[in-house]
Amino acid sequence: MKTIVTNEKRRLGGKITCMIAMIAIILATGFFLRKPANAEMTYPTSSTSAASADSIWFIATEIAMNATESSINIEVETAPAVIASTPAVVVSNPAVVASMSAVEPKVHKAMKKLNATKSKNSKKSPKKKKGNISLEEYKKGMRINMDVSKPSGLSKKVFINLLKQLKAKILKLGPDIPPDPKGLYKKDAAFIWELGQKYQVDEVFLTAITGHEGAWLGFDLAIERNNFTGQMNNLSKLRSYSSFHANLEATAKNLRKNYLGTRKTLYQINTLYCEPNEKGEYTWYKGVYGCMKTIVGD
Repeated sequence: MKTIVTNEKRRLGGKITCMIAMIAIILATGFFLRKPANAEMTYPTSSTSAASADSIWFIATEIAMNATESSINIEVETAPAVIASTPAVVVSNPAVVASMSAVEPKVHKAMKKLNATKSKNSKKSPKKKKGNISLEEYKKGMRINMDVSKPSGLSKKVFINLLKQLKAKILKLGPDIPPDPKGLYKKDAAFIWELGQKYQVDEVFLTAITGHEGAWLGFDLAIERNNFTGQMNNLSKLRSYSSFHANLEATAKNLRKNYLGTRKTLYQINTLYCEPNEKGEYTWYKGVYGCMKTIVGD
């Protein structure tokens, strides 16, 4: 039976032959890779030597990168004596040094391709910015026992837009007291969002407190004392503040210092923030949660 040699087998045989030849040359010249940094490579200089530097046919590498770092192909071609350098080896043979200089441009070109590929891949899959979520994501995560001891995750722009629309949403509910007569929600939306970041408190929750305690900034006594969050003094009387800003910052600071360390949910905060009703039931958290839903438009 005749043996049929395909082109694929011929190519494979050629590669194997080339590899064997390379190994033989390396062994014959005593060439070892990865020597210590202070080691010096020497080559036979005698005319009777079986393998001199000029007889070495091992040359340079051209590295072609595929889409990933792990896919590297090395082409070997015939040329005068050229030996690739490594950072850990010192070469003293002048002929080899000259040949290595010819190889360097190809190596640099290959590394440039590698870096370009890595840069391209990194641009394709940018990391999501921490803390930014959509309004829909926030609404889906809303629960009456949700964690309000951290910022909402909404962007500043989204939160500002929410508060710009808040007064119109409240009016649709038909409140007994006209909401936000001074337009503070729209005016100070950015400030409220920044308080959420500064004191690590959900800014939707912080705004909802003003809705529940201050009748959406429309309660007369709250307006008189600039206290829209129900903050009490040591005598259990409503505190007075110099401004809406001062009231909100004091509230956010108080929540972070005295509540949010061990309490994360509305109900847990309620047990310390507001007393139960005549029946001994805590209901404040339900009212605040209802205000939160109004703010986000749920």
